[in-house]
Amino acid sequence: MSDPSVPAAASAAESRSSIDRARTAVRVFAVAAVVGTLLLWAVGERTLASVQDGLDVAASAADAAEAAADPASALARDLAALADSLAEGTAAAAELAATASEATGDIGVAAQDNLATTLDGLARTADRLAGATEQIERFIPGDTSPSAADELRDVADGLEPTADQVRDLGDQLTTAADDLARIADQLDASAVQVEAIADDIDEATATIDTLPGLVAEVQASVSQTQDRLALDVWLIRLLIVALLVAVLAASYAADRALAALAEGRWVRAEPTSGPDPEPLVG
Repeated sequence: MSDPSVPAAASAAESRSSIDRARTAVRVFAVAAVVGTLLLWAVGERTLASVQDGLDVAASAADAAEAAADPASALARDLAALADSLAEGTAAAAELAATASEATGDIGVAAQDNLATTLDGLARTADRLAGATEQIERFIPGDTSPSAADELRDVADGLEPTADQVRDLGDQLTTAADDLARIADQLDASAVQVEAIADDIDEATATIDTLPGLVAEVQASVSQTQDRLALDVWLIRLLIVALLVAVLAASYAADRALAALAEGRWVRAEPTSGPDPEPLVG
């Protein structure tokens, strides 16, 4: 008759081997959990450090903007005042150039027409007077040198080229008047551009004036974020530690439970001592 304890012992050994493998898996899981938790801690610390560095940079930028706001605003106001003065000066220069152009044009036209014509007439009149004076002097006894007729001819000879010179001067004045008119137009256009620049500077000044308020908001937001981040850092650390403790505790409990299970199965599988039971007689 076969011994019934042999299959029971084999089954107990197989169960113990399975339990040992399970305990090994639990321990491996616990080690992996520790390593993963440490890696999570390191990554979290680096991430939080990067966030803190970003907040520090934002705070530094806000401080720099706050320090530059007042000088920038003062400079913008000075530039706006300078642009306004330049626009007024340019407009006044354009008006003066237009007035000078008109006056120069009038003088040029007068020189070309009235003055030159008058000089031509004076030259002809002096020449005719010289002829008439010469006729009169023939009836006057005595010899006067130089005669009045010769002097009148000298006047006529002097006035004749003067008229042409005056016409040339009139042409030059007319050309100058045209140049002054073009300069006046350019100055008008420049005045408009400078006024536009002054308006842009005024708008920029208004924007710069809002910078201190924006900087204050950024600084307050950065400060609040830094405060929340400091609290969040400790909460994350506590959460990681709690997770690690929970995993280790669960792993330890599972290992102890498996060990107790293995011990219980081994005890039940051991053969009982004593005499073999007697077979029943039919």
